Amino acid sequence: MNVVKRLLGGLLLFAIATQTILADEITLISGDRLLGTVQEINDQYIVINTAFAKAVKIQHSMVLTLTTDEPVKVIFENGESQLGQLNKSKDSPFNLTSNETSVSFEANELAANQTDIAEQSDQNKIKYSGNLDIGLSHSSGNEDDEDYQGRLYAQARTLKNRYILELAKTIEKNDGDKTQDETFGSLQLDHFINEKWYGFGSVSFEEDFEELLNLRSTYSLGSGYQFFERDDLKMKGEIGFAYVDEDFEDDEDNHYAGGRWAYDYEQELFPWIGAFHNHEGFFSLENSDDVNVRSSTGFKLPLNDYINAKLQANIDWNKSPAQGAATTDKEYIFTLGYEF
Repeated sequence: MNVVKRLLGGLLLFAIATQTILADEITLISGDRLLGTVQEINDQYIVINTAFAKAVKIQHSMVLTLTTDEPVKVIFENGESQLGQLNKSKDSPFNLTSNETSVSFEANELAANQTDIAEQSDQNKIKYSGNLDIGLSHSSGNEDDEDYQGRLYAQARTLKNRYILELAKTIEKNDGDKTQDETFGSLQLDHFINEKWYGFGSVSFEEDFEELLNLRSTYSLGSGYQFFERDDLKMKGEIGFAYVDEDFEDDEDNHYAGGRWAYDYEQELFPWIGAFHNHEGFFSLENSDDVNVRSSTGFKLPLNDYINAKLQANIDWNKSPAQGAATTDKEYIFTLGYEF
């Protein structure tokens, strides 16, 4: 339950942070401030979608400052268009910045009718994806064994931001006695500086009965590089700083400042099979014995457009585990999953 409580708290903080930090912002001459997504700008007004109103029209004369986090498509009076981030302060022209160039213009240089708003909306639209995997087995006879596996991975993606939620649960019983009970949850926010490079912030929480771990909390900041992000091939790598806090059942609690690295890979090898590998590691800058690595490697077999089967090996490695716990924890899992 500690993981669920911490994760719910993290979700709330992420929601507040993304609404406050990552939204487009308009400050009015009256002092009011609007946060949301700028959907249109023409020669008369700006249209912004907010959390409280579907669309608000703001006359240019009412605007004190304007900044956009997501790119906005601007159509000029001569029919030309450009995509970029907008900035403006009162009595100054608009400034549109993209990866290639920066353009300044006045409101009267804009087209009266923005005919390509649908394309602009697609740029700002949030795209959701993910998968839910479930595996279970039961055997009886000389021994009565039960094994339950569940994992949820969900992603929300815009042109410049990516939000990732992961939840995983494993329970194993032998003759009614619990032999394994592991809960893992993580949240990550990626903010893309350009098409490939991004900065990230992440939190994760883990409980592990077999490792005698009540709770491991990790907090990370760093940078990542998106090598590929296609339907048939996804690959990224990350490196950064981390703080790890470990609460053990019997051993002395442990915490340290250190580093984090991660690598994710998924590829469609053939239409009927794909491969994946991902791992995440933490190490201490104070003690070389404090190293933790989680990894998952396997194959995915699509059964139709939404259902797939997975065969994978999960390996957790702790260089200095609690007394009585093994250094390496291995799981071989078969699951059925729903992809969305």
